[in-house]
Amino acid sequence: MDETLEAISVALDSLGNSVLAKSADKRSLIELGGWNHPAYTLQELAGVAIALARQIMDTEIEEISDELEDQLEDVPSKLELLEVKTVPNILNGGNSPVAISAYLSTLQWLTSVLQPHINWQVINDPKAMPASMAKRLSRLNKQLDDVSIDTDALNKQIEIINNATEAAETLPADLVSLKEARGKVSTLSSDAQTDRDAIGVMRIKATADDGKITETLDEAVKL
Repeated sequence: MDETLEAISVALDSLGNSVLAKSADKRSLIELGGWNHPAYTLQELAGVAIALARQIMDTEIEEISDELEDQLEDVPSKLELLEVKTVPNILNGGNSPVAISAYLSTLQWLTSVLQPHINWQVINDPKAMPASMAKRLSRLNKQLDDVSIDTDALNKQIEIINNATEAAETLPADLVSLKEARGKVSTLSSDAQTDRDAIGVMRIKATADDGKITETLDEAVKL
């Protein structure tokens, strides 16, 4: 738990117990001190600090913001001053109503600072909400836990998409290369046909020349 919140909780618990130590009388303060005192008991007055201490501990907040830390860092010392200087004046004649007011107003201020942060933690506690809502939250949590994602299949799909995207991006360049290659093949094919025709002509000429040579030899033999 956050050290500052833990220190505040300890100081609050000590403060509440110091009020309890004032008297074991369970009559209301108005009965004990007179008309200018509140109508609740000394135990209930002490319970304000003790309940807030327990509420802080139940949240189990691991870390608080720097801004909240700045607000709360001197709270334990303030609560200690309240315990040392104010609590002794509760049920102490004419000082009692003022002491009770100072005690309660300090706790009210501290609650206003802590409540927004404590409430967010309480929301996650099923005991802090109606039973029907707690059951619904439990069902929703179970449904979320049942949702499973096949990360391997997902990664393969992403790879296929990436490959398709890359292929689409390179397609124009590939088409240009293919067109150039086809042009070269067409040129080579045309050149080959030209060469083939030339060879055919040369073959015919060679055959004709061979025939002439043969005739010449035959005539030479006759002579």
